Parts: sequence; structure tokens; C-alpha cells
Amino acid sequence: MSKVTTIEEKESSELRMDALETLQKLINTGECLAYEYENVTQKGNLDINKILDFNNTFQGLEPRCAKAYDFDYNIEITQFEKNFRTYQGMLIKEEECDPENSNWSIAFHGQPTVYIYCDGNLEGCCGSGELDGRYPRTLNCANGSVTCTPYDCSQYMKSAEECDKIYEGTSEMACCVRKTCNSHPWMLECYNIDPATNCTEITIRHIHAWCGLTITASREPYGVNFTSDIRQKSWGFAYLPVSGISSFSPHDAKKEEIQIVLPVTIRYNETTMREGNIKITAVRGELETISSLIEDICAKAERNPGEILIIARDMYFTYPVLHQGNQLCMMNNCKNLDCAFPINFEDITEKGMYNVELNYNAGVVSVKT
Repeated sequence: MSKVTTIEEKESSELRMDALETLQKLINTGECLAYEYENVTQKGNLDINKILDFNNTFQGLEPRCAKAYDFDYNIEITQFEKNFRTYQGMLIKEEECDPENSNWSIAFHGQPTVYIYCDGNLEGCCGSGELDGRYPRTLNCANGSVTCTPYDCSQYMKSAEECDKIYEGTSEMACCVRKTCNSHPWMLECYNIDPATNCTEITIRHIHAWCGLTITASREPYGVNFTSDIRQKSWGFAYLPVSGISSFSPHDAKKEEIQIVLPVTIRYNETTMREGNIKITAVRGELETISSLIEDICAKAERNPGEILIIARDMYFTYPVLHQGNQLCMMNNCKNLDCAFPINFEDITEKGMYNVELNYNAGVVSVKT
């Protein structure tokens, strides 16, 4: 009993390895289903056009790029359902400088580290453009005296990436380094901050400062509202059931059956792809064995049409085996035969052990018991 179990386990393991090898051929070779771009095979990526071609061409037949001669199989490919939405976003954009609508501010040639708050309009103080000196300081400008005070607001400083999302209408307490309109392009701009309350006043002995016209930042919509409903789709080929009739051996004549599922990507083109999987159902049984022998001798005859070929094997059949047109049938289970030559098949009308002889001669395949 233990020995029989070991043999069965070995056979099952061999079928699994054979089925996995067939599946790998299907998904990783360009002559089968693999997507190709600029003559490079994209392994694990299935070409939707090849899937559709196999789905239409190989109903009831295994593709020759992944032919199995010791078992039969069918393939099911599923594209997963996926629904998603995209919504219009907002983009922070710096406006072009308009001197008539811009405000004068204290600008620095390098990155500013302090926020200088002026309690009035600097217009009239910026004739020469330079505001060097000690701060705090009072300036006599066109509309009267203006006091400019430096503050340490470093706790509110944001990074450049964060400032890309902050604009004039923000409700956040933040300080950002912004460009100005003149040749000394940097200033510190703070939002929703009262420097006298929220920051620390400091004294600077001397700074090199200039007048700069501020560039305002605004928020603009970008992107579109989009809905995508990707429905589940399925394709298949090889020995798929048709109208409830199986192409595999009946249950009592079936020795082994396994299923293997692998994830794949289904490629529609270079930019469009979908997630899915591919499943192989592999069966080894009496109908698979006799049909595989017939297809094997047919394939050898195609390569060597002038030779005489003979294959003989002892086989047990649980049910009668009949040849009907281009099909081999056991009860109601029928399998298409892939053979380029006429087949003369001597029907097996009773169950039992038979010595089956397959012969190819002069363009005809004969099967006798």
C-alpha cells in the first residue's frame, strides 16, 4: 500500500511539473501569448491580441507552441474587475509680476532666514532699490513713515515641496520663501501669522536688503473628473467544455487532475494594461493517453512524411472508445484530434486490456487493437 501511494504521489508531482512547464511556455514565449515590444519578450505580460486569436483559433485544440503529449489541458484567462474615479485637483501657480498690482517687500539676494514685517507701504522708499542697514528701522516713504521689524518665525517655515501646495487663500499658519520680480529674487512670505504675537522679534546689526515686488501665488484647477469601470472578462482555449460535454476522460477513466493559477498582466498596448490571472486545468487519463499517442505519431509523420512509423502500447480502457469524424469519444466525452492525415481507427467496443498499435504509412494513420 505504501509503495502504491508513493508511485501515485510521484505521478501527481510529475503532472504538476509538466502542467507548470506548459503554463510557463504560454505566458513567457512570444510564439504563444507573451507581449512583445521592439522585439523584446515581456515575460508574464499577455498580449490581448494573442489572447483573442487563441480564444478564436484553438477551441477544442491545444496550441502547437505549447503542445502536451502526455496529458490534456484547458486554459482560462481572467481580467479582474476594477472600478476607480479621478477628480479634478488644484494646482498652486505663481502669477506673472504686475508692478501696478504688486506690493513692495524686503528682498534678499540669498535665501532669507528672517521675516521682515513693514507696517506700511514701501512705495517711495525704493527709488535706489537698496534698503541696507540695521533692523528694526524706520523709513520715510511716500505715504509716511514705515517701521520694518525682523522676526524669527522659523517654527512656521515650510519646505519647498510643502510650499508648492500653499497659496494666498490658505488657512494654514505658514512661511514660504517666494520669488520677487526684480534681480534680487527672494523674500519670506507668511500667511495667517501675526508676527508680534506668533513670532519672536529680533535685532539685526546690518543686512543687505533690497526692495522687491512680490509675486502672488494662486490656486488653479487641473485634471478632469473621470470614471472608469473595468468589467471582468474571461477567455479560454484548448479543451474547454462545450454545451456541457467535457473533452476530458470520464471520471472513472481519469487518473489525475490538477489546477494551477498564476497572476499575469494583460497588455493592450504600451500604456494600457490590466491585472488578471491564467489557470490551467491538466488531466491525465485513458482518453488523454490514446489521443496523445495519435497526435504524437501525426506530429512525427509531418516531420518525416516519407517514413513508416509504428508505436505499440498495452492500454486498459474502462469504457468503449469510438472515432467520430475528427473526434475521439469515450461515452459522451469527446476530444478533437490535431492531425494533418486521415485516421483509420478501429473502434474499441468493450472495456478491457488492449495492445494498441499505431501505424503511419503513405499519408495515413491507422490505429488497431
